Amino acid sequence: MKRKDRRKTTRISFIHRCTLQSGRKYYHGNVDDISINGARVILKEPCALIVGMCVRVRMYLKTNSASLQISVKAQIAWIKKEIIGLSFIEIYDDDLTMIRRILEVNTGNASKVRKELRNLINP
Repeated sequence: MKRKDRRKTTRISFIHRCTLQSGRKYYHGNVDDISINGARVILKEPCALIVGMCVRVRMYLKTNSASLQISVKAQIAWIKKEIIGLSFIEIYDDDLTMIRRILEVNTGNASKVRKELRNLINP
């Protein structure tokens, strides 16, 4: 039986390198998908992280003209082996704008993404 998708925000596949930092420990992997308020990450190795823990996440993007970095503070929502669900809890305006633009361009539905952002800011 297929599970019902409970997501309230648009999510896109987004394979880019990332690093999760917890204290002095770094975990490397790839962002598998991203939304305006979270991401799914696949780590390269098992981790000692637990649900509810806060981590610093750095996502590294390469475009034809630049290398960019998005940095957010996130809470671990769930863990299944090396796959981790993250909820963004602290993000700089420039990084949020970058995520919004990535979603707008890749979904082709800027008005829906902006509505989700408004709902996130003013629940």
